[in-house]
Amino acid sequence: MQSDISQLISKLHDAALVPEAWPAALRSFTESVGVAGAAYIVCSKATGRVNLARFSGLSAALESAYVDHYAALDPYSPPLSDGWVKLSECPPEQLLRRSEWYNDFVLTCGVRDILAARLIDTASHCVFFGLHQQIGRTFPGKITSILNLVAGPLKQAARRHTQQLLSSHPTAPTPEFG
Repeated sequence: MQSDISQLISKLHDAALVPEAWPAALRSFTESVGVAGAAYIVCSKATGRVNLARFSGLSAALESAYVDHYAALDPYSPPLSDGWVKLSECPPEQLLRRSEWYNDFVLTCGVRDILAARLIDTASHCVFFGLHQQIGRTFPGKITSILNLVAGPLKQAARRHTQQLLSSHPTAPTPEFG
């Protein structure tokens, strides 16, 4: 397991430096943790739109559908905090049962639950990260210990990537990183 974690942290460092490396980092995450998929999403607070979304595993085929349509319907991302939150615990189940995002995107991907957190929250942008649990499966017992080990490198990679993303768009407001 330790070599998997070292490899995962290395992939996160790569993704921080080269945005094209995020898909490999997400695949490494899914393999190390033992989940069916992962998502990395950068949102603009000014426009309310997704600037970048990278998915792996079950949801990868619907990445562009998420950006083009379902992101605007996602009731889960706004209430996320810095800590890890399960979709099944927030928002209320009644809302999910009526949610086009949940029924036509999440379930269609074969995902039952998502464990996610807001990694970065600045005046201009938010970065979300989520791990996907396949329908009929449970999150592995080792998930908490792995997330504790890689939370720092994951946030650092997201912070550096977001800074690079914003610097390539000079009209975007300068992020405030703490």
